[in-house]
Amino acid sequence: MDKPIKILFIEDSPHDVELIQRELRRASIEFSSYIVQTRIDFIYALEKFTPDLILSDFTLPQFNSLEALNILKQNKIAIPFVNITGAVAENFIVESIRAGADDYILKTSLNRLSASVLNIFENPNYVVRSTLFWEK
Repeated sequence: MDKPIKILFIEDSPHDVELIQRELRRASIEFSSYIVQTRIDFIYALEKFTPDLILSDFTLPQFNSLEALNILKQNKIAIPFVNITGAVAENFIVESIRAGADDYILKTSLNRLSASVLNIFENPNYVVRSTLFWEK
């Protein structure tokens, strides 16, 4: 990657964010980040932070990744989206991918994260679903 990527975290655990960031740094992935926990903060971050990548826990107390994916879809926003969660039920994985997530990584398997991120940004065959952003 030529420049640092902007990562938007949808996460309610500072400890988990720290672990994820550490894993990305170990792979020499340069990034800046912004963390949200609510729907309103997510929408604000999309407009003001303009992320290149979203890393999301599956479920937070007031928000979840399916809601986030729905917001992206409704507004025709194409940003690579990776679920990183402790939920292991297969139906969560299937539901997430069907909703538009690009990958699903368990928090117990964070060693897969850097490969996923690099694949998203360096694979010439990776096609972003759309390039439209907020329509005003």
